Amino acid sequence: MFTSTSKLLLVLGLAAVLVEGSVPDCTRRGEYKLPDTDSCKHFYECKDGVATRSSCSWFTLFDNVVMDCQPMWATDCNAIPPEYPPKAWRGS
Repeated sequence: MFTSTSKLLLVLGLAAVLVEGSVPDCTRRGEYKLPDTDSCKHFYECKDGVATRSSCSWFTLFDNVVMDCQPMWATDCNAIPPEYPPKAWRGS
C-alpha cells in the first residue's frame, strides 16, 4: 500500500511537526510578540499573520506579562499573561 519512500516522507513530516511545537495564532492585526510555551528564551514575532520564532539576547528571557525580553533576574517564566482584550474593554 505505502512505498518505503512515502513512509519515510510521512515520518519526516510528523517529526517536523513535533519538533516545531505549537505555533501561536497570529491572526490579530498589527505587529506584536507572543510567548513560546516551550521556552522562556524564545518568543514569536507576529507580523501580517505570520509567526516567526525569535530568541532573546544574552541574559534576558521573554516576560509573559511585559511581552518583551527582560533581564533574567526580573522575569518570571511562569507568570500568566494578561487577558487581551481586558474584560473592561469588552463591556459586561
